[in-house]
Amino acid sequence: MKRTFGALAQRAAAAALLMALPWANAAGAEASVPSVITVVKEAPFYASAGEETPTGRLSAYQTLKIKDTATAGGDIWYKIDTWLGEQWISRSSGAFEGEIESVAFTAHTLRVEPLYDTPSLTPLTEQRIAPQEIYVTGRYHDWYRIMTADRSEKWLDEPLLLENIREEPAGFDMLLTRETQLYEVPYLKKSPIALAPQTVHVIAGWDTGKEGYRFREIVWYKIETDQGPRWVLPADEKIGVKPVHETVSLPTGGYGVSAPETNDEAVWFEPGAKLEAMARWNGWFQVKASGGRTVWINPERSLRLRPPGTAPSRVTLQLTGETAVYTYPSPNAVAHPKGYYAPQEVESIAKWSGDDRLDWYLFRGADGDLWLPKPRSASDRSLVGSWTFLRQDPGTGSGKGAPFVMVFGKNSQRHAFERQEGIPFSLTILNASNLPTAFSEPVEFELQIYKPGGPSAEDAAKLPEPHDVVWTRKLPPLQSAFPGPGAYSIHIEWDQRDEGGHPAPPGEYSARIVPVPIRYEIGEGREARSMSKEEMQAALGAPEVFAIMPE
Repeated sequence: MKRTFGALAQRAAAAALLMALPWANAAGAEASVPSVITVVKEAPFYASAGEETPTGRLSAYQTLKIKDTATAGGDIWYKIDTWLGEQWISRSSGAFEGEIESVAFTAHTLRVEPLYDTPSLTPLTEQRIAPQEIYVTGRYHDWYRIMTADRSEKWLDEPLLLENIREEPAGFDMLLTRETQLYEVPYLKKSPIALAPQTVHVIAGWDTGKEGYRFREIVWYKIETDQGPRWVLPADEKIGVKPVHETVSLPTGGYGVSAPETNDEAVWFEPGAKLEAMARWNGWFQVKASGGRTVWINPERSLRLRPPGTAPSRVTLQLTGETAVYTYPSPNAVAHPKGYYAPQEVESIAKWSGDDRLDWYLFRGADGDLWLPKPRSASDRSLVGSWTFLRQDPGTGSGKGAPFVMVFGKNSQRHAFERQEGIPFSLTILNASNLPTAFSEPVEFELQIYKPGGPSAEDAAKLPEPHDVVWTRKLPPLQSAFPGPGAYSIHIEWDQRDEGGHPAPPGEYSARIVPVPIRYEIGEGREARSMSKEEMQAALGAPEVFAIMPE
């Protein structure tokens, strides 16, 4: 959810300021010559730009007219008038373009701030000041010159000041996912209370314009509490929680977690569970578990982790150094690669079979439930995953014409692959309309790998000759409905073996999805429509071309 307060305005103002600086002109544009510089510390000057021996020195805090500029030795140089005539001074020696504005006011810093000798991020002194009242004597862009306790002048880089707190009105609910300290004044004055994880109502916000850990924006929120309005600086907050009253189900079961986008697997719900949701955030729902505990579930994520057809299983599995395991049954969802496990035995808790060539087994690992693929035949160890749905924001589709956008290709920018290397492919079917859409009957797609041949590449793409097909695999049927805008995707990894289980020879190959007709229903009125093989071929486009390299 977009914030309703001033982050965008602040960024726009900062961008405008940056574009106004002489060194920030667009590429190829002629830089304008600044009119004056201010020397902020004692600095040497030279007879010409790039000289190593100075001819004199300037005292600090002088504003001088610039007569010309030059670049030498990786530095910017300015020509100025001195008592020795025209001389040159470098920017790195302490000359800053523009004037320092003389001011005189007191302010209050909100947090520990580093001190600088000049309005430049380098060099940084080892001095810092705790939150306190400061006396400001000058400003240069976002820099503040202050008088310190020992009567020396130092600089602060865009400090957070009590006087600069800007409350922007807001009105939305926010989920606190961790214990969060309350403040009467941001940074400065704590309340004696910390809030447990809960949903709170935000009445105002203050975007500091600063970034914290991992470039995360530092944003304070003013919320309603039984103590009156208080400030919080939360971590992993979820903005835009909405109260709801609806029933959600977990057809294959799933875990309830303490907060959206966490993985603590707090509570297990059996397959077929129907639960009453109290709140929603994106695809997550807040529900009550037995005993009254409140947890969050995500039905779409649960179906990805345990696809339809998952059944209980008790089978002993062997883990070796050649075992890779997966977060959900799909070759693109590697949780731990080969070499992670020492040889050991584990017991499965569930099984999913997408087709008659591959079984996926679920077992309980030290870091959660994980999937292990077990091909039924040593002659075909290719991996085929399950269909997964990803919800998307509504687009501009009208529902006229076929609503499906189909994308097939290899999941790699490489053209050629090493021998015995798995070659990844994916097929995505996007519902580009804003209407609910459902297939009238399960759709079975088929992936073909073949050697290009025949009278033309176009003819080969449409219908490869039987002797040109190297490997083929029917994908698990797609029978789920599109609840709205979103896409179903499936991932496949070919093991470079032909139908007889022999290594495919080096050379050029093509891959395609065999077009099939589709019948579907669209809209609330369930209007019946169809898509022909020719329409699907047009939607799929040209085959994917790749190569297997020689030994």
